Amino acid sequence: MTKARIMMTILSSCVGLFASDCVGTQEIDPTVFVQRTDSLEQALGTTYLDVKISPDNGLGSYLSGTRLTISWDVVGSAPTGAFTLEQGGRVLANSISPNSYTWTVPTVADVKSYWFELKLWDGEPGKSSYNVFTTGLLAQPKPWTSGKLPVLAPSLGERVSGNSLYRVKWDFLRGPWVTTPNDYSAYLYVWDGLRYVPRYLSYSRMLDLASFTMYYDMKMPAVSGTTPAYIQFISREFNSAAIRDETKRYFFIE
Repeated sequence: MTKARIMMTILSSCVGLFASDCVGTQEIDPTVFVQRTDSLEQALGTTYLDVKISPDNGLGSYLSGTRLTISWDVVGSAPTGAFTLEQGGRVLANSISPNSYTWTVPTVADVKSYWFELKLWDGEPGKSSYNVFTTGLLAQPKPWTSGKLPVLAPSLGERVSGNSLYRVKWDFLRGPWVTTPNDYSAYLYVWDGLRYVPRYLSYSRMLDLASFTMYYDMKMPAVSGTTPAYIQFISREFNSAAIRDETKRYFFIE
């Protein structure tokens, strides 16, 4: 096995190990189960698979019974060996064309992670070395709440100073009744000219009993000019990870 392939295998293994810690009651990052594809092969100028799961709901957590499409596009030189799409050790597809596979999210009793491996083999599948590209998702047993969280700040369209400490606030008493104050987390997404990108910020959730308000003191990033952004509120209802409240508040950083 070449050095590049060894490194690729190590990287993909690390992705799988990381996923095992991303379910349960711990707070998770909203991008954990968004498409992740190892970029080493692309950097080396060889064949690379751009992997997608659609429809993309922005979080990577899907209700049992949802039909999804796993698709892949070849970047770089055309592969010369065999191809397999695998999930949990089971081969789902063994031809790179057509470049998609329809998969239904299984019925689960609690939130569960599923990982897909797309392998480009040097020889016979299962008996030769390969390059692997990995993507994953969460399956959840119950629907997201249909409620909207009463957000007190930021207001829609508000302009917030960059590089400032901003207080994000919501009224937890009038939130969906199935949640408790500690069930909510808030994440910042900032427009980079092409898409909204998550910003990893350090903050702690606090409670103001006098006003029944939950809040974060969130450090806004420094930006040049006026930059669109939004904060997405995520709840962990039913003791499940990353079940969405569907509340987003769009504003501007400047």
